[in-house]
Amino acid sequence: MFQKFERVTVGGLLILNGLINAIEGSFSKHLDSVIHYVVMAISMQNTDEMGQRLAIGFISDITNHC
Repeated sequence: MFQKFERVTVGGLLILNGLINAIEGSFSKHLDSVIHYVVMAISMQNTDEMGQRLAIGFISDITNHC
């Protein structure tokens, strides 16, 4: 989704948040495929303020579940 739109979308980050909460520890094996986009969002590259906030929350979810 992020590649298709060439930006880190709020919707995509919401989907990631749902996935991390749904599959918890099993998500860690997929982390390498999304961490680049999360870092981009945190540094406000190709996203907006809401995307940045969601990405920060995603990091919190990772530390709680993985």
